[in-house]
Amino acid sequence: GEIVKIKSTSSNSVYQVKRTGDDYYCTCMAWKNQTAAPAFRSCKHLREHLGEEFEKARVSVGGCSLELLRPTKKQKISVLLAKAWTPETDPKGWYMSEKLDGVRAYWTGKELLSRLGNPFPIPKWLRKLLPKDKELDGELWTSRGKFQSIVSIVKTFNHKQWNTITYQVFDVPNAKGEFTDRYKELVQLCDGIDSPHVKYLEHVKCKGREHLDEFMEEVTSIEGEGVM
Repeated sequence: GEIVKIKSTSSNSVYQVKRTGDDYYCTCMAWKNQTAAPAFRSCKHLREHLGEEFEKARVSVGGCSLELLRPTKKQKISVLLAKAWTPETDPKGWYMSEKLDGVRAYWTGKELLSRLGNPFPIPKWLRKLLPKDKELDGELWTSRGKFQSIVSIVKTFNHKQWNTITYQVFDVPNAKGEFTDRYKELVQLCDGIDSPHVKYLEHVKCKGREHLDEFMEEVTSIEGEGVM
């Protein structure tokens, strides 16, 4: 496997960190003197090389047996951001949807990223559901009023409540055409996935100001955050 040299911060010693199969090894005495199985051992050199959060998660599950991968580097992505609506603007013909109080997530075809480009530690079963040839934009969500709980779940590898998360998708950015065309493709895509964990966020074409007000009242009556 790959061997990486880590220089000691307290001496002139240089240690070697190596991955073999699902296990990581270090040549330092702190790692060698541990009595646990290699999959459950760690040291400051492994934490430095792999990152504190990754190493904590890796050791907690006994290595990479659950296909925990070393986090990818932060990526640059561009997502559409909402702008405030003003009464002077006629909403007729626009598409409306409930504003979810979830966590924005962008699927690149390989990774599910936050708005800032940081990868979410999604479980293997969710990764398998998402298309490899399409980019998706949406939110990780459970139910209304659960924002803090959602944040806790989606930032934690192997969290017991990942199965409560739904990826509510509202766009296919790399699909051709205007939003109307992309929305049709999105509906077909999610229907094809046929999973309660990947759904399209329903949009309604606005008929005018009165329709917008009615839709807003409907959303807020069920404790929704608002309308997009």
